[in-house]
Amino acid sequence: MSRRHLTLALFASLFLATTAFADDWIAVKLRGGVEQQVGGAWLPLNRGDVVADDRLIRTHATGRVEFRRGNETILLGNDTQIRIEDQNGEEFTIVQQDSGTVEVEVEVREVEHFEVRTRFFAAVVKGTHFTVTADESGGRVDVSRGLVAVEDTMTRHSTRVAVGQVAAITAGKEIEVFGIGPLPAILDPAGLPIAGTGGGEGADLPLERFVAGPKPAGSEGVDGTWHVDKVQIEIGALRGADLPALQPRKPSDSNWLPIGLVLTAGIVLGGLALLFRRIFG
Repeated sequence: MSRRHLTLALFASLFLATTAFADDWIAVKLRGGVEQQVGGAWLPLNRGDVVADDRLIRTHATGRVEFRRGNETILLGNDTQIRIEDQNGEEFTIVQQDSGTVEVEVEVREVEHFEVRTRFFAAVVKGTHFTVTADESGGRVDVSRGLVAVEDTMTRHSTRVAVGQVAAITAGKEIEVFGIGPLPAILDPAGLPIAGTGGGEGADLPLERFVAGPKPAGSEGVDGTWHVDKVQIEIGALRGADLPALQPRKPSDSNWLPIGLVLTAGIVLGGLALLFRRIFG
């Protein structure tokens, strides 16, 4: 082989290696106990390790790990187990989440190219920042940026969740959406809205649903307590019951109104009596 052909071959090999490396998910940040399953055995995962397709990754109670591929990241919280799979021949990534918390930052593209699957639902995006929490009874999707399409894997009912909103899925129940702004409708497999869903405002929803997740925009106070329209609501006392929509307090509803009417009537009657005595006195 000539020197020219050898040089071209080396450049080609380097290009292919760089391309393959760019398509891999790499552990860039790691803390606490994080393991990967290799050949049926659980081995420690180290910073800089490349994650192979379909390899189980799990974090312990104190473990956290961040994987990065280009401008996209997958962050695992503690007590989390996942598998990352890149579809062969397609630019599509699937994160199979068995349990725990996964936070995802996905670059924006024109087509849906990233999906997080759990036992009960799938969250698919074109590009966004969202968090998925899952356990044996269901899970939730919290959206920080963009839109996330959420589908119940059993009923095939779906919805699209926006920034500041949460989709909650529980086994045997309909998808529930909470949060700020107009809430999306829940659609059946044919894409038709299910009666009684969507079109509402987040402020009209039971706020105790937010206790396990992010607080609604504009809220204040400590965990378990929200301040809405200067009215403090103790969530712990209302857990398990829907919170009625808050209504603005009208002046006519004031407790001082009856007292004011009595005092006004007394002044008017007293003035009339004094005038009567002067005239006829």
